[in-house]
Amino acid sequence: MEKKEITPSQNPAGKEEQGSKSNLWKRHGIDDVYFQREAIVNFLSILGGVAVGALLTQFFPMVEQVRDSRWQLLLFFTASIFIQINLWIQISWGTLVLKWPISIPLLIPQFMTYLCTCIMCLLLTNPSGWMASVGAMFIFHFLNELYIVKTGAWENYSQQRVKELKTDNLIYLFFMVLTFLASAHLYFYPSKINEIIWGVVALLASIGGLVQQHQGMEQERKEFGIP
Repeated sequence: MEKKEITPSQNPAGKEEQGSKSNLWKRHGIDDVYFQREAIVNFLSILGGVAVGALLTQFFPMVEQVRDSRWQLLLFFTASIFIQINLWIQISWGTLVLKWPISIPLLIPQFMTYLCTCIMCLLLTNPSGWMASVGAMFIFHFLNELYIVKTGAWENYSQQRVKELKTDNLIYLFFMVLTFLASAHLYFYPSKINEIIWGVVALLASIGGLVQQHQGMEQERKEFGIP
């Protein structure tokens, strides 16, 4: 008696296997959290790379300015590097320890923050414009922090840590005002000594931001048991 060949579509086991594969698209859980973390970091890392590229376009113009005795531009150049490093660390660490899902209201201020960073790098030889773009960056960074607070992203933090983060936001506001004042000062009273003063302030503030971020990360490593 001739045996009838069973095709995969007629095979009950095959149907069950195909059904289980299609059901994978209905399953959601911890993998979604991992995906959103990676997607946010990848997207903003690309924007950070654009900012680095913008900074490199100003390297040789800056060298020419330094040869003309505007060595103070090196202060703004170094501060630009530290600011970009700090931004990437904040984003990467934030996706790890915060409740940080993919969200349009969340990504818009983050995108604008990096856009301001790109403009900052393009204005390296114009300290007044550099300061103004940093001030704009602080505005969007602060809006990002406000949205994070309202969405309950800090719910895993201790009360003490929440107080420290609120203090950090006040510091952001202070530097936002300071950078706009510096921009106006450099615009209306351009001079080498003023550029040196504000360049030193920018460099010290960018170093302080890295130190503060490092201390906060070390504290959160202990609290959350992160390796």
